[in-house]
Amino acid sequence: MNSTFSDFDKQEGTFAPSFELLRGQHQPVSIHLQLPFQFLHERLAFRRDVLDTLATRNMFSVNPSLRVNYKNLKFNMDYQESSPGLRNLMPVYNAHNPLHIVEGNPNLKDNQKWHANLSWSHEVTDKGMMKRNMRMESAFTYFARSVGQKTTYNPQTTAYTYRPENVRGNWIWNTSHTMSLALGNKQSWWLDNELSADIMHSVDFLAVEGLNEAQLNRVETVKPREMVKLRYTSKSTKAMLLGEVTWRHTWGHRPSQERINTFDFRYGMTAQHTIRNWNTTFNVDAFMYSRRGYASDAMNRNECVVNASVSQSLFRGMLTLKLEGCDIFNQQSATTYEVNAQGLTESWHHILPNYVMLHLTYNFKRQPKK
Repeated sequence: MNSTFSDFDKQEGTFAPSFELLRGQHQPVSIHLQLPFQFLHERLAFRRDVLDTLATRNMFSVNPSLRVNYKNLKFNMDYQESSPGLRNLMPVYNAHNPLHIVEGNPNLKDNQKWHANLSWSHEVTDKGMMKRNMRMESAFTYFARSVGQKTTYNPQTTAYTYRPENVRGNWIWNTSHTMSLALGNKQSWWLDNELSADIMHSVDFLAVEGLNEAQLNRVETVKPREMVKLRYTSKSTKAMLLGEVTWRHTWGHRPSQERINTFDFRYGMTAQHTIRNWNTTFNVDAFMYSRRGYASDAMNRNECVVNASVSQSLFRGMLTLKLEGCDIFNQQSATTYEVNAQGLTESWHHILPNYVMLHLTYNFKRQPKK
């Protein structure tokens, strides 16, 4: 008979002194430096068959962060060190399932991550009213050390062994430009534009045909995105038209790995209108989701998703009755597909399908006695 018992708990403490140079009349720069000293105590009581052990681990780290502001320019930089997890560090060989063997790795090093962010914003006003605002931002995250799952296949027993190992060199660079422009003097109409791009370098273990041991695999991804919105706002009505396109180009450094060139489209509208005399609000949003360029026909599809609701406020707002319909025409697929950082397709299933729901909300307010 095989049985397993484990009890895990951890205690954390932080002492975070900070140093700050405030912006003043003759000092246009503000600087904030924080030096958090963090202590982590992990405890794991573990028992499986004849193995009965109590493991503890103490970790001390310094995770500094720097913030610099100069007029409309902001710069942030952080360093973070974290535990790979005491369970991964346990020298355990779990062959409860002889075809799915799990090992620990007591030689794992702590995770290390650097993050830097630079942003600039600009706003134009006229007579106290905003006419245009703009923001540019660029962020870079470097994972100096992280944990990946290495797989080894034994052709004699057909068993797979899984063991955590440190990997180095993952990084992500993101840059974006957003702008909002008022159309007209009443500020009822707004035009929004967002242009962004992600560049990713992914390092992880991948099973390679012909080899029994997973190898480090490096994959590059470039993913630009463009989104445009036209918004209208009045006392009783809100409406928006939206269009968005994302292009993904992914390639690896192994001859067997195919390049991926895909396009994701999203376009549609949202609208809300309130009949003020009746306290009745109507909501509707309709979007078309389209995918092109994927290897599977199941992923290259169009989905028109329409949601709608009507709500009625009663008894001076104390009671709200709402009828809501989600995916009214049942067009959304029950399976979601995504391409991960290694260029592999992942899928999962939705639990909640399209539905119609009636809400009844009661708002209780009570003023304290004076």
